[in-house]
Amino acid sequence: MLVSQFTITTERLCRVLLTCPLLGCILLHQALPAADLDSTLPSVRSIYRNYIEANGGYLHMESLSSVAMKASVDYCTGESIEISIYRKRPNKLRLRKHFKNYTEEVIYDGHEGWRELSSLEGYQIELKRLQSDEMARAHDMSDIEGPFFFVGRDERNISAIEMDEVEGISSYRVEVNPQAGLPFQAIWLNAKSFEEIKVARTSDREGRKVLEEIYFRDSTSLEGHTFYRKQTVYVDGILESTLNVRSIRINLGVYDKFFSIDSDRSSDRLNVEAQL
Repeated sequence: MLVSQFTITTERLCRVLLTCPLLGCILLHQALPAADLDSTLPSVRSIYRNYIEANGGYLHMESLSSVAMKASVDYCTGESIEISIYRKRPNKLRLRKHFKNYTEEVIYDGHEGWRELSSLEGYQIELKRLQSDEMARAHDMSDIEGPFFFVGRDERNISAIEMDEVEGISSYRVEVNPQAGLPFQAIWLNAKSFEEIKVARTSDREGRKVLEEIYFRDSTSLEGHTFYRKQTVYVDGILESTLNVRSIRINLGVYDKFFSIDSDRSSDRLNVEAQL
């Protein structure tokens, strides 16, 4: 009964959770050579170098070992869901969705994944292994780095760079090579701060292709790492949902077993919840 009543799916949440560096992206695939870029604009290598430097350099980015946040996803239909998200390098994820009478969790240890329904007291109601497509989405969400970190490190992934404007902010529109095998059509970087402020990608919705545009707003910095407190998703130009982040903690002492299924769950939860 609980499963049939559950309408806000992990797939819908995955469309929202693309923040930098809170939310992850597809791993890099081989791509064909990019088209000639406008010589009056910075090169891909230059923009990527500035992007890395703006994020404190590789070593600083890698110093971010774990992220925990609490947020709500508010849909234009009036639906709203409270969520908790935990990530740990290299590819561990725990996504908890809070409902009135139960919780649902997606748990991914970097290799295997599960979906668990539990009572408010923490008793397990149902446990199922993730299917291959669900596993892929969990892997995508587990990455800590932002979209351009993976896209920009290979020049062949980029087909064009143009000057553009996003909500009044001067930006570089980075066109992703369609033959690169990556999920994005374009990524917009703030021309001054080199932060991701928007991404666009095509997605399958009920058998048809749609254009998803995700805007990153209200950036904040924790120990030199950039996070976004708001992410807004538009589908074919129509507002679908907004992610509102209320709290963020980084580099917590989260044990690996928190991202796996075992017999002792209550102590795992206390290990993280006590620090939020």
